[in-house]
Amino acid sequence: TGTTCGEPFDFPGGVKRYTIEALAAQGLPNVTRCEDILPFCVSHLNLARLACPVTCGCDNPTSNLALSQSMDGCPSACASTAWHQSTLQELPCTEKSAAQMRQDPVWKAYASQISARIYRVMDRHKSLLPELCAAGGGDCEEMFLALGCGIVPYYKETVLKMVGQMYDPCEGNFMGEALMTRPLSILCPITCRCPGAGLSAEALQARSCPGKCLNESASR
Repeated sequence: TGTTCGEPFDFPGGVKRYTIEALAAQGLPNVTRCEDILPFCVSHLNLARLACPVTCGCDNPTSNLALSQSMDGCPSACASTAWHQSTLQELPCTEKSAAQMRQDPVWKAYASQISARIYRVMDRHKSLLPELCAAGGGDCEEMFLALGCGIVPYYKETVLKMVGQMYDPCEGNFMGEALMTRPLSILCPITCRCPGAGLSAEALQARSCPGKCLNESASR
């Protein structure tokens, strides 16, 4: 998954036929175009994103798709398209309050997707969930909704205390290879210290910081 960010339904001949057959085998028998995929873009079906990465928002840093990594079906090339880079460049270096984020459709979609993946990854360690998601009363989705960007320090500190390892949601790293998401620095640039972090422009870009943060850092 990686060399292009095209949509197999746009490819000629056998590729489209194979994609339709593969989707049917996964329980989506009536899919013949990418518009049919839209309801499944944020589901557990990686093939939906692999079949229609552009439709699903793999190349759009402002989309409601948190599961945008290659392990989730999004070709890695989607994060380096001209559209992705130009959109990222135009994003403001601001973030919403927790109360505002609770009402934000994109953040609510992130909360739903990431918490669902946490439950799947932690299936054999369910006894740890009440501690991990204590800020949500043991409900991981509520934890995201309640904390907003505060999820970043909370999660880092909680996991460090629980397992002695540091994961950084700003980089999309929730559980190493088991759970990588779109970097939260896009929605939480202030919490993720995008401006004034003392990093080079290249490092800030690698961290997926909004473009306006790069301008602010350059002017300091």
